[in-house]
Order: sequence, then structure tokens, then C-alpha cells
Amino acid sequence: MNDEFASSGERAAEKQANSSARANSAPTHTPAPTHTSTHASTHASTHASTHDSLLNTLSHLESTATVYESIGKKGVLIIGLGRFGTSVAKTLDSMGVDVLCADTNPKLVQYWSLDFPCVEVDMTDPIAAKGVGLDDFSTAIVAIGTDIQASVLVAGNLLDFNVQHVWAKATTEQHAHILERIGVHHIVNPEADAGEKVGHLVSGKLIDYIKVDEDFTIVKMFAPKEIQGFKLGESRVRTKYGITILGTKTPGEEIESATQDTRILPGDTIVVGGAPELIERFAQKN
Repeated sequence: MNDEFASSGERAAEKQANSSARANSAPTHTPAPTHTSTHASTHASTHASTHDSLLNTLSHLESTATVYESIGKKGVLIIGLGRFGTSVAKTLDSMGVDVLCADTNPKLVQYWSLDFPCVEVDMTDPIAAKGVGLDDFSTAIVAIGTDIQASVLVAGNLLDFNVQHVWAKATTEQHAHILERIGVHHIVNPEADAGEKVGHLVSGKLIDYIKVDEDFTIVKMFAPKEIQGFKLGESRVRTKYGITILGTKTPGEEIESATQDTRILPGDTIVVGGAPELIERFAQKN
């Protein structure tokens, strides 16, 4: 058994109080009951099996809908309980946003249900997806990376049910292109984004790097010697380099918003916003 799941008992003990609180505020997903055909003596075993399977499916969808009702229409639906999906779920949950996570892996569903509501459902199936209440979610995130076909099918279902904001994780440029072609509103490529960030940080000129848009980036960096000892209005950074210093931080003090009267001291770090190529040119002054 995977070590991650072998420790689920310890996690359950650690989160007992949190789990109890969730139980009081929202119903949890319960496995669909097993049904035994009462007409086994008069029907073929194949018919009984089909009948039981249908009842199990209906029961499962009913349980899924019950969990959804506790989330509300402003919650976020996350499909995929891998590293990316659970990271997003934990972040949203810590911000007080209601989340509902879906996955086809029963072990993952059981494991993560200690942290936030989870349901076991195949979101590539339009009927099963409808049972979750897709038409009532305003935001959904497809966090499936390894199975491109499943990712595209789930995203298509979300769009067919008119989910207003559909986010999807892409693992390759081709994957991203397909998601874009079918109309996904927001496409993220965590590995490519992380690689780009590391590439900028490796130079040693930048402390942190956040790509806000294709033509706008925010970075944290040490103040170049050229502007040390001067007020921002005196150094004329925006005029000379086309970038904007948004904030400053002196060691041991809180970060402050920058103004024209802000004086940059040796050892200060600054927060800079602007086009990536302009910021790189400014950073070379260090």
C-alpha cells in the first residue's frame, strides 16, 4: 500500500476536530448501498446485475447531489485530486472559499475528504457530471494532467453545461492548444510557468518573479546601486527604464508602498512592475 494512504489513520486523528466541524456543517459523501435483486429466481443473472448497477448509479448521484447542496452556488468545483488539484483546493479552502473536489480514485477521495468535501464520480460522463450540479457552479477547475483525453472530455462537459469560468491544466503546448480550441477560458501550465520563473531567478538578479500577463511582470529584487541614496522622483526610474517601483523594504522593517518621495537605501529590496524585457534590463544594473 502507498505510504501516503498508510498514514491516513494518523491524519484522521490529527484532524478529528476539523473533521467533526465539517460533519456538523455539511453532509459527507457516503458509498452507494449495495442492492440485491429480489427477483433473482425469475430473472437472468445478467438482468439482475444490470438492475443493481443502475440502482447503485442512481444512489451514487443522489449522494453526490447531497454533498453539492452543502457547497452552494458560489463554490468552486475541482476535478482531479493530484498534486495540482489538491494544492488549489487547500489554498481556496484556507481562504474560506467552499470547494467540492471530484475524482474517480476512491482512495484519493477517501484520503482528501478529511480536508474538504470530495465525491467519487467520472466527470467524463455527461450524465454523472450533471448529477454533481454543473449548471450551478460558476467556476470549475480541470486539474487532470496525465490523461489528456479525460482532461478534454471533462472540459467539454463543463462548457456544455455553461459553467461561466472554466480553468484547465495543460501539460504540453498541444494540450493547451486543444483546450483553447474547445473554448476553455483559462489555461495554466504549471511546469512551464515554474520553468520560466526559475530561469529568471537563476541569474541571481531577482529574488522573486510573478508573471501577471504576457506583457506585465512583478518582481522582487535588490535595489540597484544607481538609485541608492536617491528619492524615486530624483532617480526618474520610470522615465529612464519604463518600469514602476511599487514598494520598498528596508531590512527589519515592513514593506511600504513607494511614492516619489521614497528614498532608496543601500540593502533595500524593491518590488517592481513592468514589461519583462524592461525589468530584465533594469535588473542588469545590479
